[in-house]
Amino acid sequence: MGEALVVLALLALAVFGFFLMNRLDRFLQRNRGAIQVQEEMVEPSYVMLGEELSEEELLREVRRFRAVHGGVKIFLCDSGGMRLPLQKTGSR
Repeated sequence: MGEALVVLALLALAVFGFFLMNRLDRFLQRNRGAIQVQEEMVEPSYVMLGEELSEEELLREVRRFRAVHGGVKIFLCDSGGMRLPLQKTGSR
């Protein structure tokens, strides 16, 4: 009798866990769209300016970026085979 009670309790716990995880999955699925929309609306924290822009366009873009973001730092580099500082390396 005691063993049957333990089996029934484990079965009830498994069914409860299944329904609980099913509800959690539906909740996360509904909110995933809202999270993705928020992420898409966020302004990127970096910008790559190509060599085809004029000096006026470069200055305009730098001023726009500085107005949106605080604490702006500018990195200038030659594109000839250098890795950008934004790329993570496995050495750390």
